[in-house]
Amino acid sequence: MYTNPQGEITMALNIACHKSLFNKNYHPHIIICILGSTGPIYGEIKRIGDTQLGVPTQLNAKLGGQNVILTNDQIDFVSSEPTVIFGADIFHSGRGDNRPSIAAVCVSLDSKATRYGRFSVINKDPRNEIIEDLKGIVIDLLRVFYQRN
Repeated sequence: MYTNPQGEITMALNIACHKSLFNKNYHPHIIICILGSTGPIYGEIKRIGDTQLGVPTQLNAKLGGQNVILTNDQIDFVSSEPTVIFGADIFHSGRGDNRPSIAAVCVSLDSKATRYGRFSVINKDPRNEIIEDLKGIVIDLLRVFYQRN
């Protein structure tokens, strides 16, 4: 996908992510952006990928590297004993579009809460705000957490 670097990068990254969800039925593992130079757009791409989409935009993260580490005093409530953090969201297509909604659940995988796993599922009913089979998804993600901790 090509986009104008002066244009709306948030929209372009969201479209790339959602095309993967709708066309391939899975959340992308990485979004690769090729830039002519690093500038303000680099930080914006990284911020959107890390904070809004939950998708690494750098090979470092895809290969198991960590982009951010908080000190123990910043996350003492998490690092003092094994703690799992969950996040979840549902994406709906536009008004009048009857495509199924897509739900995503993510989970922290380490004591620093910097590595994460995720699970995506397509809700059969459009506009359904309840994540279908959430119990099964949580059980699967908890197994992954306990295997690593």
